[in-house]
Amino acid sequence: MTKRSSIRTLATIAQIIQRSDPAENPLAHIVTVVRQQMKVDVCSLYLLHDKELILIATDGLDPSSVGKVRMGIHEGLTGLAVERLQLVIVKEAVNHPRFKYFPETGEEKFQTFAGVPLLQKNKVVGVLAIQPGDTVIVDGNLGFVYINPEPEILKEYVSIQKKYANQVVSLQKISQVKAVTKDGERIAVEANVGLYSGLKRIRELGAEGIGLYRTEFPFRAEVERLLQ
Repeated sequence: MTKRSSIRTLATIAQIIQRSDPAENPLAHIVTVVRQQMKVDVCSLYLLHDKELILIATDGLDPSSVGKVRMGIHEGLTGLAVERLQLVIVKEAVNHPRFKYFPETGEEKFQTFAGVPLLQKNKVVGVLAIQPGDTVIVDGNLGFVYINPEPEILKEYVSIQKKYANQVVSLQKISQVKAVTKDGERIAVEANVGLYSGLKRIRELGAEGIGLYRTEFPFRAEVERLLQ
C-alpha cells in the first residue's frame, strides 16, 4: 500500500465513521483490511460520540466487547490520541499511566499500542487503534515503517525518542515565559496552525496568536471529501 493510498484509506474511514451509528457495526471489514495490510495482531475502531469513545469494530480483540467498551476522551491511550491529535505509540502499554484495562477485550497479551486519530472537516470523529505483537517503528517524519527492526535501528530510534521527550519537557518549561530581548523589546510568539482542532493546544503552549494559517490542510481535506 502506497503512502498516498494509505492517506486516502484513512480519509475514507473517517467519513464512514462520521455517518455511522454506535448501535450499528458496518465497519468490521475495514479493521480486517487494515490488520492484514499492516500485518498486526489487532486492529480496532473507536467512534467518538457525545465525547465518548466507543469500540465499534475489532479484529483481534474479543468480539463480544464491541459496543461495550467505552471511555471518555480523557481516558486511556485511545483518548490520548484524541487529546494530542497525533499518532500515539506506546511500547509497554500496560505500564503507561494512561492505560485503561478492559478485561472483556483480552488485550492484556498485547504489549504495544498505536492509536491514530481520524479527522473529518478538522474534527476528530474516531480513533484507529492497532496492537502489534511484533515490534513496529513508525517514522512520521521520513515516512518509514519498520516491522521487527534490526537491533541497531531499534537503538537509533530509542535514542531519537529520548531526545524528543527531553526537548518537549524543556520547551514546556518555558512555554509560558514572555519573549523579551535583552534590551527590553517585547516579541509576540505566534503559532503555525493547520487545523481548527489545534487551537486549544497552541493556547496551552503559550502562543499569543496565529502567525501562519495553513489553508492547504482544510482545502485538501475538502478535496478528499469531494473525491469520495
